[in-house]
Amino acid sequence: MKSISVFVIILSLISSVNLLFADDKLIFVCEEFPPYEYLQDGIATGMDIKIINAICKKAGLSYEIKFYPWERCIRMSKEGKADVIFALIKNTERLGYLKYPDLPISYEKRVVLSLKSHTEQIKSILDLKGKTIGVVRGYSYGDDFDKDTSFNRDISVSSESLINKLNSKRYDLIAINEYVAKYLISERSWPNYKVHPYIITNGFLYSAFSLKSEIAMSSFKRYNDALNAINDSGELKRIRNKYK
Repeated sequence: MKSISVFVIILSLISSVNLLFADDKLIFVCEEFPPYEYLQDGIATGMDIKIINAICKKAGLSYEIKFYPWERCIRMSKEGKADVIFALIKNTERLGYLKYPDLPISYEKRVVLSLKSHTEQIKSILDLKGKTIGVVRGYSYGDDFDKDTSFNRDISVSSESLINKLNSKRYDLIAINEYVAKYLISERSWPNYKVHPYIITNGFLYSAFSLKSEIAMSSFKRYNDALNAINDSGELKRIRNKYK
């Protein structure tokens, strides 16, 4: 009888440990941002998703990817209600609540886009003075753009909404990731649009860990080491090349 009791106690302990580790899961948040990350038949896919899958597999991390509007993703990461947010640029304000790995997961070129019929050329940020440009709520476009008060911003909830407003001539100009714009507009319709010479940002997109999340902070080194390892092995480059 005593041996049975001990066996029951051991089973209970094993069950408790399993439950503990079952809850020990990183929650990644992002918005649908095709072709970087989006849902296809209810399944997360895209370049960044493939990269995060490879990193977490290498690191042996349990994780889940959830999609929300971008502003909510930002708020959740600030409050520690999400552990990791991606894909985002690094700026001064975000360093106050996020910890960034050594390497980015992808890169972007943020441009000014208009309909082809728009004759004026936007060659620098100075050419935006007094104009209205469409932007997405919660996005950072780099410190210079974000802090400039010489032009007006019309705020949308997504890149798709930006394009819809541009098509309906709510405004003449939008700030958008060129890769995303081409994906959303389609190759057939792309000649109807103009990419202006002024490049808002041309840099990297990161996955970043919430400083308020205990599991994020305890998992950061494993994730960072795994990211460096798949970069050194060439796996990171191979995944990116599939999406060129």
